[in-house]
Amino acid sequence: MEEYSNHHVSNLNGYLRCLSRLCGPEYAFGVNAYKTVLSIESFADEIVTQLNKDKSEYVYHGYSEIEYEVIRNKIKGYIFNGCINQEALNSLGALKYAERTLIDDINESYGLVSTSINKEGVFHPLITGPVYTLNISNTKNKKSIYYAVKIESIYVLTYFIIHHK
Repeated sequence: MEEYSNHHVSNLNGYLRCLSRLCGPEYAFGVNAYKTVLSIESFADEIVTQLNKDKSEYVYHGYSEIEYEVIRNKIKGYIFNGCINQEALNSLGALKYAERTLIDDINESYGLVSTSINKEGVFHPLITGPVYTLNISNTKNKKSIYYAVKIESIYVLTYFIIHHK
């Protein structure tokens, strides 16, 4: 499985890392892309193998397809925690703006990846799918979500992790 270099993926990775820094030191958000013809099951197995190269304890428990509204709410649950939790945003207007803007920025990034691969590609692959949650656990993580967005022959793997303190 080969990593896929794309400046839109790099931009999204930087954006997610900034958000994780704002949430606090136990948060880790990021993204990477892989060029592959593997099935989602084989892709997930390869990812866990790569994660375990440094003697980590990642375990893969299967995958499922996920709808946009569900993944959107899960992402919000990770981002609006820690230092940028709902109490820190002192007005309902500020909270709604931040929720809409941050999620829209993430969603748009997948569209930019898609149209950079294929100018006629889907602009909202996070909405139109397929998007798969990968049930990957690690004893060092308090909570995590890994999901893969299939774009052409690319899997864009995104993760949101909260480590144990």
